[in-house]
Amino acid sequence: MPEDIVFIPNHRAIAYSRTLSTLRDKPRINALVRALGHGAQLFEDEAFGVLVSGAFEVAIGHDLDVWGAWLGEVRGSLTDLEYRRILSAKILANRTLGSTAELVRIFALLMDPVLAIAYVEQPPLVEP
Repeated sequence: MPEDIVFIPNHRAIAYSRTLSTLRDKPRINALVRALGHGAQLFEDEAFGVLVSGAFEVAIGHDLDVWGAWLGEVRGSLTDLEYRRILSAKILANRTLGSTAELVRIFALLMDPVLAIAYVEQPPLVEP
């Protein structure tokens, strides 16, 4: 893990301390600042948990479920191996530029145990 990434455990307190002193005694402003700080803390906790739990390639069990939640894919009854393959395909699909090689790779990930995928370019047939 990079050394310059530091966990911040108190976003609510920091948000409150950075609020203008003239606005701190306003109940609605105070509630808004604390709510925003709380939301930032929830995101910090979740993101840092994913970072600390390890890379996607080695995530298992609950850590893999967290990756799935972030990607919007429900595990269902899939094993870790099957679920990682589906998530890998989803990651590639989200980042693809639509090249043939990328699409073949995504399809191959999804069909891996059942089907071997190969792409062969052929010139168009010329009719006599």
